[in-house]
Amino acid sequence: MNNLNLHKGKPIWKSKKYSVVDCIRCGFCHLNPIPELKDLEKMYAHHFYQSMKPKYIKKDESELSYWNITFDDKLDTIESKIRKKKKKILDIGCGPGFFLKRAKERGWNVLGVEPSTTAARYAKSNGIPIIESLFEQYQSHTSDKFDAIHSKFLLEHVIDPSGTCKSCYNLLNKGGIVCFEVPNDFNILQNIVIKTMKKPYYWVASPEHVNYFTPKSLTSLLRKSGFKIVYTESTFPLELFLLFGLDYVGNDKVGQKIHGMRMKLETAIRSSGYNELKRELYNYLAHKGLGREFIVYAQKNK
Repeated sequence: MNNLNLHKGKPIWKSKKYSVVDCIRCGFCHLNPIPELKDLEKMYAHHFYQSMKPKYIKKDESELSYWNITFDDKLDTIESKIRKKKKKILDIGCGPGFFLKRAKERGWNVLGVEPSTTAARYAKSNGIPIIESLFEQYQSHTSDKFDAIHSKFLLEHVIDPSGTCKSCYNLLNKGGIVCFEVPNDFNILQNIVIKTMKKPYYWVASPEHVNYFTPKSLTSLLRKSGFKIVYTESTFPLELFLLFGLDYVGNDKVGQKIHGMRMKLETAIRSSGYNELKRELYNYLAHKGLGREFIVYAQKNK
C-alpha cells in the first residue's frame, strides 16, 4: 500500500509532509505518502503512552464504570451472535486491557495484542495475557483461532487496513464476529463546523492517523474482505458541543468537560433502564453517517 504513485484521488487536506487523499484505489481516505511501518512501530512501542498520552491509563481507570457500559454494549451484541459456552476473544491494540478485563469477567477466554511496553505491562499486571507486538507481526506466524475479534482505534493507524481486515477474517472461526471502532471523520457535522465556525480540519492527526473512514467506506472494506455486516452504531456526536458554543478544539479543559457531560448522560440513561433506546438512536445515527465514532460488527460466514 505504501507506493506514492499507486494512490490517486482528490486531496482533501495538505501539510508540508503529507496530504489526505480520497483514494480511488483503496476506497477510503488516507495519508499520502503513507508512513513507514518501522516508524509507526517505534512510535507505538516507545512513545505513545510514555510521551504522547502519559495520563491515558490512569484517566481511563478512573472512568472505568463508564467504559464498562460501552464494553457491555459491545459484548451484548457479540454474544447475541455467538452461542458457544466457551468463547475466545482477541483484542487488537488492547492498550491497558480494560475491555479484555470486562470480557474475562463475563466468561470469555481472552488475549490481547499490544505494541506499547507500558500498556502491555499494565494489562499483564491485571492478569490479562498479552502478546507484545504489532498485529502485523503477530498474525503472520500465529495459528490461533478466535470466536470474536475486537479493536478500538486500530484501523486508522495501520498502513494496510485491507490486509488487516483479511487477517481478522482468517483468524476467526466460522460464524465469528469482528467489532471495529474508528473515528467517524469528514462527517456532516464536521463539515458544518468548518463552514460556520471557520475551523480547520481539526480531526486530522498525522502521522498517527494514517486512514480516515466513513461508515460507508468501512462497511465496504469489510464486505470486500468477505464479511457480512450484522450491526452498526455510532457514539455520541461530540461535534454538537462545538455548535452549541463549547469549543473543545485544542482546549483539554473544555474537552474533559464535554466528555464528562457525555458520560453523565449515558450513565443516567442506562441506570434508568433506557439503554436499548440509546442504542437504537446510535444505530440510527450510524445509518445517517453521524456520530463521533463509528462501530461496526461483521460476521464470517464461511
